[in-house]
Amino acid sequence: MFVNFIDYKLKAKNGLFVEIDRFFPSSKTCCCCGHIVDDLPLDIREWDCPLCKTDCGRDENASKNIRAEGIRILSMGGENPALAESRQRKTNKPQGDPQGKKASAGSSQTGNLKKC
Repeated sequence: MFVNFIDYKLKAKNGLFVEIDRFFPSSKTCCCCGHIVDDLPLDIREWDCPLCKTDCGRDENASKNIRAEGIRILSMGGENPALAESRQRKTNKPQGDPQGKKASAGSSQTGNLKKC
């Protein structure tokens, strides 16, 4: 229902709605170098990329990756082959610890971190 509402509002303003794959690893992908972390629990709100040493805030990082994926889909003619099957209903699962924990993905060194 929310997706339909957003699509309706965008059409009213001549906007374009691009839906990305439900399982696209937007939070686990570094927005600077593209490295994908194998395991990232929901309670980890920030992580350090082991390749480029970027300090990745989970939500900001995910928003950059979602935008880039939408642009990629549009550049390929607007078709997303991952959505060829019908959409499944999303479940309501707990979202983890809201206290803002931080973890290093793969490395315990935190020197020379950069913010993406």
